[in-house]
Amino acid sequence: MASYTDLTGLRFGHLIALEYAGKVGGYNAWKCRCDCGNEVTVRATLLTTGKKTYCGCNEFKPPKNNIVDITRQKFGSLMALYPCEDKPGYWYCRCDCGGEKVVKKCDLLRGNNKSCGATIHHMKDLTGQRFGFLVALEPIGKSSNRSMIWRCRCDCGNQVDVDGSVLKTGNVKSCGCMKFNRTDLAGKRYGKLTVLYTTEKTKTYDTVWHCKCDCGNEVDVTAQYILLSPLASCGCMSTTKKDIIGQKFGFLTALYPTGDIKRTRTIWHCRCDCGKERDVSISLLTRGVIISCGEHNMDETDLAGIRFGKLVAKKLKTTKGNRIWTCVCDCGNEIEVEEYVLLHGSPRSCGCSKGNYRDYTGERRGN
Repeated sequence: MASYTDLTGLRFGHLIALEYAGKVGGYNAWKCRCDCGNEVTVRATLLTTGKKTYCGCNEFKPPKNNIVDITRQKFGSLMALYPCEDKPGYWYCRCDCGGEKVVKKCDLLRGNNKSCGATIHHMKDLTGQRFGFLVALEPIGKSSNRSMIWRCRCDCGNQVDVDGSVLKTGNVKSCGCMKFNRTDLAGKRYGKLTVLYTTEKTKTYDTVWHCKCDCGNEVDVTAQYILLSPLASCGCMSTTKKDIIGQKFGFLTALYPTGDIKRTRTIWHCRCDCGKERDVSISLLTRGVIISCGEHNMDETDLAGIRFGKLVAKKLKTTKGNRIWTCVCDCGNEIEVEEYVLLHGSPRSCGCSKGNYRDYTGERRGN
């Protein structure tokens, strides 16, 4: 019995099977005649799967996939004109700006190349906009990275040409007068501060000025803070107005403000429960960052009623040797916190201070 399927007389494309030709490379093969007249021996699997449909003659050779006419077709700003004879697969293209360029056809079809490279991109108008101490006046040209160069006027009166991308990222904020301290601020008023004189101190190449606030305090601040803060003050505009005399923060009790200023924050003189006293910034007190003099023995200490940021310790329980305190937050929620974490780390709230969360209870979302 034959171990192959009889294909005699069957047509496969341009081939007609004539007779069985035996085994070729271990596979059944058939002698076939092409429509062009040639005869060829082909494996049966190639015939039945459609992988062989002609003898190989040029008469029935299918066109190549890359021979696709894209003449006059637009690809971004480029229009394909004609294929390059000396570089197969490349096309001469004309850009909207008038320039011509040789581009690989696959890059055109995939959208990898859409212009000749000289196309002027749309530039955002920065005229009149302020960037630190600089005000953009007019564009004057393009830089090597094709970004627009803007002529700017500094508050000191100088003019400087700056790359537009550098302006928008904030890397340049002045003509250089801030870096080299050429701005004279003496006698001028900014916010609640009146500049008195410059000090010998500097901070990151910025001049430090001695100023007097309307509240009577005197403070040393940098020129950058004075010029860029519309409500410049010694700190009395923020947390210094808060009267915390007698209030308790952890083991510290606020006694009185010392009158010193550190980074625009009032320094308060406090007394620890152990009897020692120290000076602490009001922001560190109110945020619960510092809660003792640093030498207070807090092992096995009763924390009931003591405030840690927004939390007030209420009740203690011991679980597997761990001392855990139930604390009440200012928002009314209760949270359990380990004593060590409460004394030396976070949290300082039940989580309500991480953001303002809207209550969506009962509201419908979607369909």
